[in-house]
This record gives sequence, structure tokens and C-alpha cells, in this order.
Amino acid sequence: MVRTPLNMQGLEKKILNTDRMVAVYDSTSFELPSAKLHPDDLASQPLILYRRFEALFNREFAQLGIVPFYAVRCDDARTAILWADRGMGVALVPESIAGEYAHSTVVPIDYPAWNTHVQLVWKKERVMRPVIRHLIELM
Repeated sequence: MVRTPLNMQGLEKKILNTDRMVAVYDSTSFELPSAKLHPDDLASQPLILYRRFEALFNREFAQLGIVPFYAVRCDDARTAILWADRGMGVALVPESIAGEYAHSTVVPIDYPAWNTHVQLVWKKERVMRPVIRHLIELM
């Protein structure tokens, strides 16, 4: 089981769920629309970057003509959320992770290109045992 983005070369997949990105921030430190956001709303904000999504964000921001300000980078979504809760910036993380750990404002980002998926993956060329095939079907 993996979360996208991921190099899928040589792999088959089954999507188990889709997760949109959200912005997590301390509303006493930052003013953003409260219903939903678009990447344009984040252009002037100090962003807390969870590095796992750096290439995705950079590609999409560039396509929109936005040069983001990454105030800080980290290697864990929980750390990004903790820093956002403490007013250090706006963390961009998957909604399911924010739902578990965020204590401050969480606003969905209405931008499907940033959606991420949890997937079951396996090698394309490999002969699959019946028990594994059954597990995939059950998932």
C-alpha cells in the first residue's frame, strides 16, 4: 500500500481511496478564505512543505504562474501540521492526515491536480498467487 505520487513504472495498481489536499493554519496568524481554497489563494502565504509532494506542488504552481514561498520544509506530514498549528505557516497535507492530527483551521483545496491516492500496487510482469489475487479483489 502506497500513497501517490509514486513512480508507477512496471507496477499495476488498485486505488483504495482519494484524498484531497487541505491547508492547515492558525486562523489567528493567517487570513484565508474559510470555505475552500485554490492554489492562487496560497501565492503570498508562507507555506510549510511536506517534501513528499514538492514535485507535485512545484509543477502545478509553475503551470499557474505562481512562485510559492516555502517558509520551511519537512519530511513528515505530522510535523508540518504541528508547525502550522503553532502559527509558523500554512501546511499543505492530505485531508485524512489533517483530520487525525490538526488542531487549528483546516480548509480544503479545490484543485483536483493535487489529489492524492492510497493504492495497492504490485509488479506487472509477476505471476500472481491466487491468495494475492483474492486479497486484491477484497481490497
